[in-house]
Amino acid sequence: MKQIIPLNAMRSGESGRVIDVCGTCPSVVRLQEIGVSVGAELRMVRQGMPCILALGTQRISLRAEDGLQVLVETA
Repeated sequence: MKQIIPLNAMRSGESGRVIDVCGTCPSVVRLQEIGVSVGAELRMVRQGMPCILALGTQRISLRAEDGLQVLVETA
């Protein structure tokens, strides 16, 4: 069953597809520049602060910002 959750609620090893990125314009643009945008497939490598995400062959370390939310559809 698919569900929509915030990125920070994903568990290590869980995969999903980004369905929305909400926040201030500079923060959203920066995430888009590194590949975290609507439709992107990602996997949570390590939960925490910062978390580590896998997007294709790259690994991204991401620290949550106030007012920034990434929603992910998980399988």
